[in-house]
Amino acid sequence: MEQSETSAFVARESRRPVSMRGIAMSPMGGSRDSDIYLADISYAGCQFRSADGFEPGEQVELRVFKRGLIQAEVRWVRDDRVGARFLS
Repeated sequence: MEQSETSAFVARESRRPVSMRGIAMSPMGGSRDSDIYLADISYAGCQFRSADGFEPGEQVELRVFKRGLIQAEVRWVRDDRVGARFLS
């Protein structure tokens, strides 16, 4: 019996377009304090825009106005767009 090789495909959570302002801060009193604009959001993560530079692997606390805060990890950066995965 011959086995076929298949790659596992993991579907990304459905994203919802949004337009919300917030702040990305360093957890535990670090120096980051960046204005952000959320472009889309899902249960697992979000995409936001910021004029400040971010690095993949960086952990941030996202404070979205009138929505609360959540811990996140930067997964990718392209120009002024940032993809983050929620840690909570």
